[in-house]
Amino acid sequence: MFHQIEEDITPVIEAMGCHLVEIATHLNKKVLSVTLFVHKDSGISSEDCDQLMLALRPRIETLIHPQILRLSVSSPGVNRVLKSQREYPLFVGRQIRIVLHNGKTYEGILQAADEHGASVNGQICPYKNIAKGKLI
Repeated sequence: MFHQIEEDITPVIEAMGCHLVEIATHLNKKVLSVTLFVHKDSGISSEDCDQLMLALRPRIETLIHPQILRLSVSSPGVNRVLKSQREYPLFVGRQIRIVLHNGKTYEGILQAADEHGASVNGQICPYKNIAKGKLI
């Protein structure tokens, strides 16, 4: 179901100049909380979040009954832990700390990111070697 939600809402989010970073869910009693973390190159505002909510709620309600849905839209946050390799290109130019599986740490500006890895301070870190990436 969540894959279907992502497929349905991604074109709308991108048409509004944003990028979907993550869909987080939490089931509490009979309420399904769905939080959409959305990034915008110029920064996401509360107005952007409100507009996205208005545009996306009807689409999501076709998949999740409105009486059990609690929907929110949020920015990824300034100290976000990057959870997938698709997030790295979104944050090129931002300060990051990358910890490799061998314990080596790189901190600096995320200079580049592609399908193979991320570059910090001239050091290319293949995704398979990254234990944790965090915006700082």
